[in-house]
Amino acid sequence: MTQGDNADSETETLREIADSCGLSKLPDANLPEVENALAFAQSLTERLPNTLVPSDEPAHVFPAAYYASARPTTRKA
Repeated sequence: MTQGDNADSETETLREIADSCGLSKLPDANLPEVENALAFAQSLTERLPNTLVPSDEPAHVFPAAYYASARPTTRKA
């Protein structure tokens, strides 16, 4: 495998990642940005604790009951 083949393989991999994210029309010139975004996303997930359970999800602190009871009333014409 030559270095050119390796670059083509990397471009294909980045293209597949971009396509899977809905970026199928992204020009090849912007594929390095996809690589940077992927590396950044991986660095963020590596910093997350691996002991999280579903109850640790922040959504459980949203006071849904409060907002459900404070719904605006509909006007009668």
